[in-house]
Amino acid sequence: MGSTSFDTELTSFCEPLRRITDLRCRAKTLNATLGEATKDTLKLLFTLTLIAAATLHVFTHWQRHHKPTAPAVAGQEASTQVASEAPSLEFVRNVAGGLSLILATWGLIAFAVERSRGTAEQAHDSRALAEGLRVQIAWNLAGLGESVSANYMQRQRSELDWIRGAIRSVAFPYELWKTKFDALQPKHQLRALRCVGCGWIEEQASYFQKAASRHQHALHLWHKLGTVAALSSVFTFALLWLSEVAHEVHDWLEHVPLPIIAAGLLAIGVVVSAIRKVVIQRSATAHAESHSQTPHARVHQILDWLVPAPEPHPTSPVSTLRHFGRLLLGYLSRLPLSVATALMVIWISSTLAHWSANFPDGHSLSVILSGILLLSGALAVAWAEKNLLSEFAYQYSTMSALFDSAHRHFQRDLVRLQQLHNQAQAATAAGNATEATSKQAEFQQQLRDIQVFLLALGQEALDENAEWLILHRARPLEPVMAG
Repeated sequence: MGSTSFDTELTSFCEPLRRITDLRCRAKTLNATLGEATKDTLKLLFTLTLIAAATLHVFTHWQRHHKPTAPAVAGQEASTQVASEAPSLEFVRNVAGGLSLILATWGLIAFAVERSRGTAEQAHDSRALAEGLRVQIAWNLAGLGESVSANYMQRQRSELDWIRGAIRSVAFPYELWKTKFDALQPKHQLRALRCVGCGWIEEQASYFQKAASRHQHALHLWHKLGTVAALSSVFTFALLWLSEVAHEVHDWLEHVPLPIIAAGLLAIGVVVSAIRKVVIQRSATAHAESHSQTPHARVHQILDWLVPAPEPHPTSPVSTLRHFGRLLLGYLSRLPLSVATALMVIWISSTLAHWSANFPDGHSLSVILSGILLLSGALAVAWAEKNLLSEFAYQYSTMSALFDSAHRHFQRDLVRLQQLHNQAQAATAAGNATEATSKQAEFQQQLRDIQVFLLALGQEALDENAEWLILHRARPLEPVMAG
């Protein structure tokens, strides 16, 4: 009977929350759908840009260069050879040029359609609504009687009034929640607060921790890919230039086993990476994260051996010389994989040029592949910047620390509140009215302190989401420019 009364009273208190939770579920579902559509469009734009720029590069450099040995007969033979090869080479160039134009037009049309729909803005606004409702639910459940709309996105009052209006429409009147919470028995109040702790604080602490780790992983992964691709392109161009000005280098590239040298450089890179891991003494947490079994993390783990992650910020002051040594070792660890990739580009280009006359000469193929590598590196870094990986990795890491600390603080306060409630019940059962009144007063004061704490925590969560929205509004969806 007591349990039935307990559930009935708490259910009656929580019933008005249904309107808010239903609206939040709809906003969250809309955000997931529109956010996925926006991310798909961004992936499409980057893919089209990469392929369009690559095919344009092919159109520009898909040709053979012949060096006649004599001005007359040899020159006529070379002209005849070029003329015989021209149809196949010209066909590939024409196809590449047309494909580049088609893909560029496709990208512009996809961008125009997406911007006209306003999908990205709708996704951001629905996320802002859902997060505001999350805090409002927690405040109502804790009996604060406070308004989220009065504490939310004041700097965007004109353009986002509808979000505050939507929250206000399902949460008003706010004072009703304080009155109903104060009317609950202390044991019911404790249970409501535990729901706030599990459903909001603990859940947010876990979310921000995973989000920060995910963004840091992705940031390091894309920066590694971009750095290695760009350096590989630079080394390829350097080797091509040296082979043009020094015949010894050209002969060396033609006769040495480049794949074996590349494999040796990769082995050196793994050794340097292992040494650097020991030098910087990576934490056990980071080490465990790098061995995650997700496909994304496995790629990161492989690259982490070839190109180690950036050194974490030192927690204690280090000497300038030691810091410089760590940075130098970090840069050197990127060189083996980059040089190995450059050697493989030259070897593949030379092999294809000798394999079929339908391919350009090795020099032109190397120029094409190195240009694609440089473009890929630039787009990899641009992808990280467009998705705000650096900003959100820092922001989510900060919020993870905040909610983790808040969770521990909240649990201590709940334990203290439970103790005061038990002491008040024991004093009442013992007939000690004075002690019971004193403990009840302490209980109410502790309860008010918890509510003040939840108000401050909710304001921090609202500020974080406002910053999230400002960052996205500052970088709207735009055409991806290569080069």
